[in-house]
Amino acid sequence: MKSYIAEKAVLTMREEIAETGGNEIFFLGRTDENGIVVEVEPLARGSRDAVAAIIIATSFGDVVLHNHPSGDLTPSQPDLEVASILGNQGVGFYIIDNAAERCYQAVRPFARKTVEHLSFPEIEQFFAPGGVLSRNLEGYEHRDEQTRMAFDVAEAFNRERVAVIEAGTGTGKSLAYLLPAVLWSVRNRERIVISTNTINLQEQLIKKDIPFLQQKGGLAFRAVLVKGRSNYLCLRKLKAIEAEPSLFKEEGTAGELEALVEWSRKTGDGCRNDLSFIPRDEIWQEVCCEADQCGRVKCAHYGKCFFYTARREAAGADVLVVNHALLFADVAVRNETGYDSSAILPPFTRLIFDEGHHLEDTATSFFSSRTSRHGLLQILGRLQHPRKAQRGILPQLSAKISREVPEELDALFIELSALLEERLIPQRIILADSVTKVLDSLGLDLLAYLKNDKKSSGERKLRLTAAVYVDPFWRTAEEAVLQISRQ
Repeated sequence: MKSYIAEKAVLTMREEIAETGGNEIFFLGRTDENGIVVEVEPLARGSRDAVAAIIIATSFGDVVLHNHPSGDLTPSQPDLEVASILGNQGVGFYIIDNAAERCYQAVRPFARKTVEHLSFPEIEQFFAPGGVLSRNLEGYEHRDEQTRMAFDVAEAFNRERVAVIEAGTGTGKSLAYLLPAVLWSVRNRERIVISTNTINLQEQLIKKDIPFLQQKGGLAFRAVLVKGRSNYLCLRKLKAIEAEPSLFKEEGTAGELEALVEWSRKTGDGCRNDLSFIPRDEIWQEVCCEADQCGRVKCAHYGKCFFYTARREAAGADVLVVNHALLFADVAVRNETGYDSSAILPPFTRLIFDEGHHLEDTATSFFSSRTSRHGLLQILGRLQHPRKAQRGILPQLSAKISREVPEELDALFIELSALLEERLIPQRIILADSVTKVLDSLGLDLLAYLKNDKKSSGERKLRLTAAVYVDPFWRTAEEAVLQISRQ
């Protein structure tokens, strides 16, 4: 035990385990240069939610320890899953008994990396007259502000700090943060994410600034533009639609479907941006990749899947360029599940926000809930199109039952068809009508409620405070929502 964990850390764990009555606890262990756990901190009691929080709190070279109250130190299947996730982050995983006398090393501690700090003279030379920029960039003018910004970014990397930098138009901000970021990534083998708000800036980074550093700066690194899942074609959904072409006989849709099928055989990345035409939103929604309909490794097309191919490329990159929306979607997933296979981005250690003044709106969008009549009706429309009765999940299911159920099971076919035609499809219509009536009425009530606020002018917002929760209006709103949910 002493060869793994220092006596002081052992005593701390014994005390904490005793205080909880011998229940399971997760500890975060800090190691010394010899890989011995010299200090521990109790983080949480055993649960899946606790695991997610612990993973976020750990860093390379740490060790997570937890006790098995039974005294059997054999790793359980959940233990092995957690150990695998932690190991990918460079974090060790130990199992101990309640007396902290025996220890099983599921994953040994990783040696802490030697950090190579960025050199200010090297960075200055890059931007200086006669340097890489001036020799290779036509019309280049030396800007002191650009060099100072690059120094500030480098200092933030070197000292493990957060830097907030504002620079005027024409300063050359992109190269000012990109050079230190790439140098750090290459020399310290740490993936860096650059998040922007606009497509224009992403294209500038991917098509101009990054290739410049690769070709003229003498820096060998891989950079990937990461796009959201819905940008990619789903081969499984496309094949399913090809099998039911009658669902796309409306004017214009059949031609677009044929064009998508032909494109799917030629495209290299399966991304919507690679199309020579702009498909209708309702058509693309039927064929794009979606998380809630993805079979992942169980899908027959997993090996050729455009989305997972792009994801594997991102996993091998040094620099990832993303937009704010995708980044916060990833943060939201990680908050719910931890650093596991469901996360959108591969693990990263450094983050640069460009166009940071848009962060508040994007974060609000991803860490809040929004309900609207249009949104609810859109979800119901996926079950069955409100105007094109043969479109949607329910009509597709009906067609598949008709095709797949053999004649000898005619009674089953009649039962299933009746369930669809007499219960599910009519219920969708009733629910859509209820959503429209209830939310329209609620909207009028809300408008009247806000108009009673004499202090408000212009744009009106309702902040949900304790006073609002006890107001009759709020009880009316709750009852309206419950009325929809009961249906």
